[in-house]
Parts: sequence; structure tokens; C-alpha cells
Amino acid sequence: MKNKKTFILSTLAVLLFASCMTTSPELEQEKTEQQNKEEIKPELKPRKSKRTNEYTPEAITKVTDFYGSFKTPGGRVLAVAADLVAKKELILGGCWTYVNAVYDRAGFPADKRETLYKAGQKGPYIDHSLILPGDWIMYCNLPYKEIGHSAIFVEWIDFERRSALTIEYVGGNRKIPGRYREADILKTFGLLRGME
Repeated sequence: MKNKKTFILSTLAVLLFASCMTTSPELEQEKTEQQNKEEIKPELKPRKSKRTNEYTPEAITKVTDFYGSFKTPGGRVLAVAADLVAKKELILGGCWTYVNAVYDRAGFPADKRETLYKAGQKGPYIDHSLILPGDWIMYCNLPYKEIGHSAIFVEWIDFERRSALTIEYVGGNRKIPGRYREADILKTFGLLRGME
């Protein structure tokens, strides 16, 4: 009788312990869904980055390669723009001409672009959380007489200060290739994005 009680108690202990170690199918599915969400590289999430004066050319290349790897309109735009910068290819005209050429080469001519925000240069200005890597942004170039300027958004350097890493061309028909630049985009009045 004593052995039977011991056997029953030890079996119950094992079953109790085992039940603590297993999970229900619903819990397993929830865990799997959470892991899948964490594995996705969402283009919507701004990455934390260093200031541009701490970027090396290799670090900047890694940033654009990261975003350029996305199979999204923004990823395609950044892949083309990064290639143009690396090759130092000249596209003469204005800042608008350069960004337009990048979008065309990425497969987003005028009829495949969506205007997500448009206002005058005096505002009202955009909700900056809408801006994604690869977006065409139009903003007041604060250090240069606050004239309108076009660039391609890469990533935030400092979201609170509205400081961003961009790819741009200086304009004015100058024989200077496109480049990476830290830009103050506080007064962003236009936003375009390629669409499939």
C-alpha cells in the first residue's frame, strides 16, 4: 500500500511538473506570432543612428544598404540613390531634377508616385512621423535662405531636432555629384512616395 501511494504521488508530481513545462497551442501560436513580428524589419520604425560627423563612408553605406535591401518602393529608391552617390554620377539641373531622376530609375515615374503631404513653404508643416526611408521630401533649407529644397530621406539622426540623413544634389546646375547630408527638415512641406 505504501509503495502504491508513493508511486501515485511521484506520478502526480511528474505530471504537475510536466504541465508547468508545456504550453497550450494558443500560447505557442502567440509566441510564434510575436517572434515573427520581431524578425520583420519594418520600414516604419526609425532606426537609432549616430550623428553624421561620426559616420564613416562605410557606415553610411551600411545604412543605405540596410534600407535598400527592403523590397519596397523606398528600398528601391535608396538602392538607386546610393548607387548614384557611389559612382559620383552627375545629374545636372536642380535638386528636384536629381530626385526625379532617382525615382524614374527606381521605376517610379510621375504616374507611380503618391503625394502624401503637400502645403506651401510657409506651412502648415508635416507630421514628421509619416516620413519613411526613400521618401521624397520637400523642405525649407534653413541654412540656405530657407529656400525650398528636395532630397531623399534616409533616416533620422535626431528625431526631436528633426535632423535627418538625406541624399541630395545641391542644384544650380553645378557639376557636383549627389551626396549624403545631415539636413534640418523641421519645415517639411511636401512628401512623395513611390507606389507599386
